[in-house]
Amino acid sequence: MRKLACAVAFLMALPSLAQAGVTEQDFTLDTTEDLIDLCSVDPQDPQAVAAIHMCHGYVLGLMHFHTVIGRALDGHVFCMNDAERPTRDQAIALLVTWSSANPQHNSLEAVDGVLQWAIETYPCSK
Repeated sequence: MRKLACAVAFLMALPSLAQAGVTEQDFTLDTTEDLIDLCSVDPQDPQAVAAIHMCHGYVLGLMHFHTVIGRALDGHVFCMNDAERPTRDQAIALLVTWSSANPQHNSLEAVDGVLQWAIETYPCSK
């Protein structure tokens, strides 16, 4: 019985162990989940500074790229007016919250996941 209780306790702890820290794989940004791992890093994680800077730089770079391409093509994938523009920290928090609510998108490439979030959060009126 004691072994069963230990096994159950171990299995219940697995989700928190999986979130125990940022991995080198997360820095490859292959998936949206990798990006979310960086963006939601525990401040006590030894790689917290690198992770949050990578997160902010990636998302900000993608937003700038969207702006430039939108101008060049005279169209945008998502539309965020100045009145609703969040701060960087707010945008990252919104992205992380969206990802938790929409885990089906976590296997997308990171760029596709961020764009999916932005399209759903800031749709362009037709």
